[in-house]
Amino acid sequence: MSFPSAGDAAALLIALAVLIYLIWTLLFPERM
Repeated sequence: MSFPSAGDAAALLIALAVLIYLIWTLLFPERM
């Protein structure tokens, strides 16, 4: 297995953060 480049890792982290953010707003809309 090869390690992902810094750019790929950053993009993956950003995508994961956005996904968590969207799920959080759907589950807890009153906290926004």
